[in-house]
Amino acid sequence: ADSDGHHIVEAQSAGAGLDAATAQLERLVEETHQALVRDGLVRARAPEASEGGHAPPVVPSLDAVDRALEELQRGLAQIDGAIARSAACSASSPG
Repeated sequence: ADSDGHHIVEAQSAGAGLDAATAQLERLVEETHQALVRDGLVRARAPEASEGGHAPPVVPSLDAVDRALEELQRGLAQIDGAIARSAACSASSPG
């Protein structure tokens, strides 16, 4: 019974790690969207746009695109690190 309890805790721990990584990914997506809006790469969703009004496309500067990509790469590296740590913790725990 003790062994089963340990496996349940281990599974919950791995699940919590994935939940944390998912939450981090959601924050990254939101922050990236905000950065894109801030830099003029995309427009914030406006009610009039959903009613059929079409705004002309925005042509971003290469510097703004580069900054957004760098932010995205940093965020993805952080998520990869969180997943690797979660996997390492799961693998190193006695089973």
